[in-house]
Amino acid sequence: MNEMNGTRTICLCCGKEWAIAEVAEDDGKRFIRRGCLIGACPACGGTRPERLAEDERRRLDTFSGLAAACGEDLEAFGWFLEVFKVI
Repeated sequence: MNEMNGTRTICLCCGKEWAIAEVAEDDGKRFIRRGCLIGACPACGGTRPERLAEDERRRLDTFSGLAAACGEDLEAFGWFLEVFKVI
């Protein structure tokens, strides 16, 4: 897939949006991730916010499976998020 300028992804713990370039360039100190699945970001530190609504929790959990299916392809996952209007 060609690089998409401005493509974004989300932390699947808290839902915060991040630029794919920022996540891809991280050295593992700010983001904890396995492939496309971001389980912790600087905003949440891996702790799901208590104020997160139950439907938002379910939505993030649903997209965790898609992130796993995309493997290491952050651009593909970002594209899916845009198509499904998540971001």
